[in-house]
Amino acid sequence: MVTSSGLSHSLKSVSAAASTAARLRAASLRGRLDGKEAIAAYMRHYPDHVDVHDFPDVRIHQTVDPEVIVVEMRGVGRLVETGSPFDVTYIAVVTVQEGLITSYRDYWNPLAVQQPGFDVTASGTR
Repeated sequence: MVTSSGLSHSLKSVSAAASTAARLRAASLRGRLDGKEAIAAYMRHYPDHVDVHDFPDVRIHQTVDPEVIVVEMRGVGRLVETGSPFDVTYIAVVTVQEGLITSYRDYWNPLAVQQPGFDVTASGTR
């Protein structure tokens, strides 16, 4: 499960100058966040909306750039407001320098979660 404390722990591996960008998302979720604090602020309320139980399918692909990987993953859980299942497949391009994530770009289908209970923008994070 993704919890607030779990997100804080995960952010320890993020560079202070990191950026994240979402490409294939609903317009209200699309964009770029710059800096660890901006990423933390955006993610802070995520567990209030989505209870991610597991990432059962993860495949990591190396690239010709040793600092970049491509990750295919599937997140499963439930939407907190409705209890509806959450099952989304992502592609992420991750850049790591000196052991810290410096860039994370994810791609996923926003139609997979266009239902009541999935509105992370309502938390004021964007």
